[in-house]
Amino acid sequence: MLAIYLQLIDTDQDRDKFTDVYERYRGKMFLAANRILHSHADSEDAVHEAFIYILNNLPKIETVSSPKTEAYCVIIAQSRALDKYEKRQREETLQIDEKLVASPAAPDDSLLTEALNRLPLHFRTVIYLRYYIGYKIREIAPMLNMTETAAQRMLTRAKNALEEKLEELRHEH
Repeated sequence: MLAIYLQLIDTDQDRDKFTDVYERYRGKMFLAANRILHSHADSEDAVHEAFIYILNNLPKIETVSSPKTEAYCVIIAQSRALDKYEKRQREETLQIDEKLVASPAAPDDSLLTEALNRLPLHFRTVIYLRYYIGYKIREIAPMLNMTETAAQRMLTRAKNALEEKLEELRHEH
């Protein structure tokens, strides 16, 4: 697959940069996508879409081996995975008989996904990095260019905002 991407790049310098990004982060991107999709094929598709996006935005990557670049790649893969997950949920919802829909008293996956999608990007990012990818706060802080204290505060605010969104959604449904 790498060879196909490289054919789309004009300069040797950009090819080397993209190759480095691909080799360093492909595995982490796949794990991030698979945690959301629980499907090898769908996760591969999400990672492929993420690499197409990265390819088109390669100048935005200054240093390949940096926490910022790692977070950038993982977040793009997660975003593509969430898009696939939401599409799958919409398709499945159309096929489910209304009588079988569970009570929204406890957040199911679709309710949680909807609540997450209603959060601001910076809150979604910190939640994904902590709970979906499994990074510690000390690892997240440099990815987001902030202190550990600031990252912890952001995570706390994100969790509170998520709880509020879940409550709003429960009342809507």
